[in-house]
Amino acid sequence: MPTQSPETNSRYWVYRLDFDDVSKAEIALALLGETGFESFEQSPDGNRLDAYWDTHFGPAPESEAIRAWLAGFEPLEISLETLENINWNQEWESRFEPVEVDSFCRIRAEFHPSKTGFEYELLIQPKMSFGTGHHPTTHQMIELMRSLDFKAKSVLDMGCGTGVLAILAEKLGAREAMAIDNDPWCEENARENARRNECTRVEVRLGGGEQIGKGPFDVILANINRNILLEQIPLYSQSASPQAELLLSGFYPEDEAALLDCSEPFGWKPVRKSQRNGWSALHLNR
Repeated sequence: MPTQSPETNSRYWVYRLDFDDVSKAEIALALLGETGFESFEQSPDGNRLDAYWDTHFGPAPESEAIRAWLAGFEPLEISLETLENINWNQEWESRFEPVEVDSFCRIRAEFHPSKTGFEYELLIQPKMSFGTGHHPTTHQMIELMRSLDFKAKSVLDMGCGTGVLAILAEKLGAREAMAIDNDPWCEENARENARRNECTRVEVRLGGGEQIGKGPFDVILANINRNILLEQIPLYSQSASPQAELLLSGFYPEDEAALLDCSEPFGWKPVRKSQRNGWSALHLNR
């Protein structure tokens, strides 16, 4: 999926990186995002990553340099292609399709027409941020949120990305939603999307677990990854209200046992779980 939309016509080099595992492709996206690549696109199966380099920024990196940047997560193959005078806004718009979670929620960009038949319709412009609803984990979180009562609840959204889950929480009646991400792109983008959806009760913070504070939070949403979840579950537990609901995603089915073992000492019990395209999500409460 494209994660940024430059507004100018430009000449691009696109590196097509093929991986044997979707998690390697996602880690590579994060690593290359720190090296000067302007935008990325991931294939539907997640195993291929297209990385776009604007020629205005200088010579294209050598394949050996890319492999060095990705030490430990090297692709199986790297191919290079030149794109002449690409208008990335137009390219991005042609590829980004609205996301529909049954009749419950529809996520679209501003250039898509509105559509009736959904309880909630959210406007999301992703920039470099994760969380358009296209990824199975975001889709799963929205499905799990559908079963909860958010009326007058205090909500924590960890690893908020675009802010889509915090925005939906406000639409569902939350009295306040704190959205936290350690990426400045995400912080800025989540603020923009909150304004775009006329949300006034979403507070966006830049940082990690240190930004959580004492709470208490009635609903905690964390769509991150296995290792960070294991590290932060104690923090979520300390800031959770006595009858809190905890939704977790961003991990694989084989990770469920470790997350449940980590959660149990803090009083969390599994309510339901889901799997979608090789990814898992858990709903726990006390």
